[in-house]
Amino acid sequence: MKALVLILVFCLFAPFVFAGVEAEIIAKDLDDNGNIRIWTQYKIDGKEVESEYPKINGKYVYATRFAAHNFAGMTDSQIEDVVLYQAKKHSETLIRQEFIKKNVSTNSDIFDNHLPTLLGKKVTLDSMDIKIDDDKKIKVKTDGTQTISITP
Repeated sequence: MKALVLILVFCLFAPFVFAGVEAEIIAKDLDDNGNIRIWTQYKIDGKEVESEYPKINGKYVYATRFAAHNFAGMTDSQIEDVVLYQAKKHSETLIRQEFIKKNVSTNSDIFDNHLPTLLGKKVTLDSMDIKIDDDKKIKVKTDGTQTISITP
């Protein structure tokens, strides 16, 4: 009987203890320019994140656009990984925004106190990684070569 009561109490409070960001792919289409558009609903702590886009099936959504070159040389599984990875990255942005709301600093504070040695610094690249999931990436170079790696 105690177990049943504990389960019922857990079920009653479970919806209120969720913390974090959830992303759900709601729809896909092609925009007027022929780009692939993925429509995603985001929730923070179980509450829907509002957007300026028209609702789809009564849900607020955000659009991510892709073109064929975003998926050059990838398998279907890798393409899906890229799309889901972008949803994860936007979820991270939403988490960061929530954190910033609670720990805000001013632009002038950052400018005056945290960027004194930035001028004159350079960045040079000969390749780049296209991260398709937390443990998968494709390294591409300007010579057209690529290397796929999976981190265990």
